[in-house]
Amino acid sequence: MQWPREPKSKATPAWRRPQDAPGRCHVCGAKVVVKSPGEVVIKNAILRVDQSSGRVAAKCCRCKAWVAVPLTFTG
Repeated sequence: MQWPREPKSKATPAWRRPQDAPGRCHVCGAKVVVKSPGEVVIKNAILRVDQSSGRVAAKCCRCKAWVAVPLTFTG
């Protein structure tokens, strides 16, 4: 007799997700920042700026977590 197997999840296993990679969400691993020669593209238009430090964060389109992006606000 075989034990019933757990249903296979289509989600990427935690050990395969590149959360620690720069430009990726630290929660779900979605790519938020795309760097190419001469430009930086933020894949989501929702940005948050910390007025005291000028640091910018973008909202992940998948899980809605805030991700630090390589931009600085001066003004």
